[in-house]
Amino acid sequence: MKRFTLIFLVIAAAELLAIYNNFMYPWLEYISKPLIVLSLIILLLQQTKGMNNRFKRWILIALFFSWLGDILLMFTEGNENFFLLGLVSFLTSHIFYIVAFTVPVHKPFDVPLYKKHTWLMILPYAYAFYIFSELKGDLGDLALPVLIYVAVISTMLAVAMNRYGKVNTSSYNWILFGALAFVASDSILAIDKFHHDVDYGRYLIMLTYMFAQFSITRGAIQQLKEYSA
Repeated sequence: MKRFTLIFLVIAAAELLAIYNNFMYPWLEYISKPLIVLSLIILLLQQTKGMNNRFKRWILIALFFSWLGDILLMFTEGNENFFLLGLVSFLTSHIFYIVAFTVPVHKPFDVPLYKKHTWLMILPYAYAFYIFSELKGDLGDLALPVLIYVAVISTMLAVAMNRYGKVNTSSYNWILFGALAFVASDSILAIDKFHHDVDYGRYLIMLTYMFAQFSITRGAIQQLKEYSA
């Protein structure tokens, strides 16, 4: 895992370098960006050899659609339709993350979070409502697709939160931090694209996004090594 982390950091650094000096290295992003999620797919497969269950399949499918979304979003400058296609790809990815995070495990430790602290489950939707309210005047024809996306990613965060008491602490924390980082990344992206320029926006978007995918994948591996679903 340490060796992979170093490799992933190199990929991340290459992606940030591509953002920093796109004119000098215009080709670099076409290598580094697809490698972000592809490397995580390889890691998951390598770390969970011989394991074949629903949770693993849903995570792999979610990662695949994220990888596809990354590729589509690289071409948005030439054709805005690629942004919508990328949005659909990530929407699909989040749906499969939702399905994966609700796969039951055999040995729950405690009662689910929604039964202990119901008010916490409202927070992702409250935040989503606030963000959409701030952006809706600038969205135009994309208002409905963005609303659907915001609702789905909020649900992804909510079900990640609700894994509390159902899985080991390490898996829970990694996936929760990943889900939070995903929401942060998409929030910065939406604000930067539709509302106003965010200082160092592209860096913040990619840093939070790369951490999100790494963290979710690591949490998934932790769960797969301890449980079979």
